[in-house]
Amino acid sequence: MINTENIKPLVIILLAFSCNSIQVKKSGDGAGKDSAIEQSGFNDSSPIPVQNTTVAEPSAYSTDTSIIADRTHYFGPPSLKEFYNKLTKTKQNFLLPDDKDTTVVFKEGTSVEFKAGSFISEKTGKEITGNIQVSVQEYYKLSDIILAKLSATSNGNLLETGGMIYISASSGSEKCILKEGETIRIGFPAIEMKEGMQLYNGEWTDDFRINWNKSNPIITEEIITAVDQVPVFPGGYSKFREYINKTVYYPKNAMADGLQGKVYIYFVIDKEGNITKAKIKSGIDPGCDRVALEAVKMMPKWIPGCLNGIPVNVSYILPVLFSLGSPAVGLDYNVDFGTVFNDTSISSAGAFQINRYFFSSSQLGWINCDRLWKDNNAARVDYIVHLGNEEECISTVVFHRFKAVMTGAQVGTMSVYENLPSGEKITLVAIKYINGKPYLAVKGTKISARTENDLEFHPVTMEMLKSEMKKIDI
Repeated sequence: MINTENIKPLVIILLAFSCNSIQVKKSGDGAGKDSAIEQSGFNDSSPIPVQNTTVAEPSAYSTDTSIIADRTHYFGPPSLKEFYNKLTKTKQNFLLPDDKDTTVVFKEGTSVEFKAGSFISEKTGKEITGNIQVSVQEYYKLSDIILAKLSATSNGNLLETGGMIYISASSGSEKCILKEGETIRIGFPAIEMKEGMQLYNGEWTDDFRINWNKSNPIITEEIITAVDQVPVFPGGYSKFREYINKTVYYPKNAMADGLQGKVYIYFVIDKEGNITKAKIKSGIDPGCDRVALEAVKMMPKWIPGCLNGIPVNVSYILPVLFSLGSPAVGLDYNVDFGTVFNDTSISSAGAFQINRYFFSSSQLGWINCDRLWKDNNAARVDYIVHLGNEEECISTVVFHRFKAVMTGAQVGTMSVYENLPSGEKITLVAIKYINGKPYLAVKGTKISARTENDLEFHPVTMEMLKSEMKKIDI
């Protein structure tokens, strides 16, 4: 039986990914219109405000490292607490007007939509008037997550993650929370959409680890532009192409006049799979436009898209090609219709939004986009890592085959990981903090029932530690 005395804190890592470009749908300035912005990368240090919305100047962004996340979960020795405070990732701060709907896109691609008048004082319960400072920290890179002491587990179950953020709001010296019934809408950027992603809220536990609890889904009648299960045409994508090719024809007048190009049709697949709200977004000729629009309107019912396992309304923009070459008509073969397209400016080719997970949250604080990892065929073992005799030592395992990390329970000088899938390739990361100096060990290995004994620790400076952790991002 394992001796549970002298439990010590662990370092925690989260496996995530970032994107290089993003477009998001933006709320207007009260004129009842939507606007969109497109960014190629996020080289500027400031969050990106919505177009056509009055917001604070970009100088509202702060790089003051004294502004840090809530670190009250570090109950360990003072030197360890000081060590992690030095590694805290800087917050991005933005001033929101209290009287306008505002969307902000932060440096690494997280979009957050705020509704006017949705904040109150946590202390007094009174509605906040005037500017509200919103602070966000994004965690999509392993190097950031390792040094932030975060994990991806829910009540002992392993999670596959799509990214996490920490978000807070204040007005002057007052901490702000959302009104009852109000939500913020968060978009997590994703290179590859995966089914079953859900929203989790994080709480720090007495053993110095964060635990993620699944949030109750908040589904409205809004039209969603990114889901965890896209709508499916009856018979799949090949049948959809076949339908378009059989239904769409080239109008004789347009062909005689040498007209060609792409007609973009906007439509919504509702929660029952019906085609609704079909309209021309960008056309080339009245005859071609009419043919493409009628083909969309006559489509049979689809299998509806889902968010958090619940059917939702999903919007698409379909490019229909009319060409004097080959093929003469059909889908734009350079576009994968498996992608959910946003209602965005389509004046240039390829101006579609990146895949994103969208969730509504009634809470601020630690928020995570994850799904439970399951493999019923995998044998399970307890994986034990011997960390040596030093008092202050912490460790984490990072899985290779799927995007997940886990921290074990610190038992004496051992780190114990219970019920892990045997044979999985991992990277083991351990950090010691001795006499005010960090020591690092990184090892590629596999999960097994044997005890890991041969870690090699090397002294590192703070900058060397950060540099070594960034290698795990590759």
